Amino acid sequence: MENKNNLEEIEKFQDEYMEKYGDEPISQFEGLSANQMTYLVEDFFDENSPIKIYKEISQEVLDTIPLLQLVKYYLNLIVSEGGSLKLTAAGYIPPKQVKEIYETGFIVDPYVESGEIKINKELDSMVVELVKLLSFICKITVEEKGKIVITDLGKELLKNERDLLEVILKGYTKEFNWSYFDLCGENQDFQSHVGYIVYLLKKFGRKKLPMNLYTKKFITAFPAAFEDFISVENENISLEEKEKDFEFVMYLRAFERFLGYFNLVDVSLKGNNVIMITKSNIFDSVIEFTK
Repeated sequence: MENKNNLEEIEKFQDEYMEKYGDEPISQFEGLSANQMTYLVEDFFDENSPIKIYKEISQEVLDTIPLLQLVKYYLNLIVSEGGSLKLTAAGYIPPKQVKEIYETGFIVDPYVESGEIKINKELDSMVVELVKLLSFICKITVEEKGKIVITDLGKELLKNERDLLEVILKGYTKEFNWSYFDLCGENQDFQSHVGYIVYLLKKFGRKKLPMNLYTKKFITAFPAAFEDFISVENENISLEEKEKDFEFVMYLRAFERFLGYFNLVDVSLKGNNVIMITKSNIFDSVIEFTK
């Protein structure tokens, strides 16, 4: 009974502490409070999160979001086939449709563009694989009897691109495994803490700044993410090499792919291949910050 009372007292103290100090800005979190950080990390789509997407986004802006337009094209392609797309005997999208989807050019694969890979089947294109998987994850398509079928949700979302954007954003950030298309190990912290990366870009993205600024600020907020990071090359690498690997994976997964696929970031090179980051010209029309 005494232990139970002690536990209740501890919980009461924690609740009172968070109520009193939980909204105080913390420098380690670049001005966010502990409460804001909790919502941001747990679900940056939550109504209490300081980062959200706007409820109203113009069609002009929506038209510039590559992954949204790719998913929209894919759904319309299925609709044009009578609401279902017959798969090959092995369960893949037929080569004709694979080429059609890739040739929209909304998202390109550097290996395809360089000529290293020629698209003959679904597995030749990460882009086509992504749109297929993401559509399943978001429940806007299902596979039935050897066909991909657009769902009622998918049909409804085709009529409302802003809501379709929110659905695929949630699917990409919360359910799709970011490690699927690279050889960089699990290292899930970039994905689980992506809301904070979006916040950093919101705060610092007006100026063209080096990628390592974002890396350092991420590590400052989440030192355990760096400590737990496992380099695929070698677990016994130097601290400097680990920092480079960490930055590369963070850039690849969070900036080049996630933020790039949703047209939220602009990337350029400076001098000796220094990656420079700015937020895109549509970022502030999509991402809302509330204190």
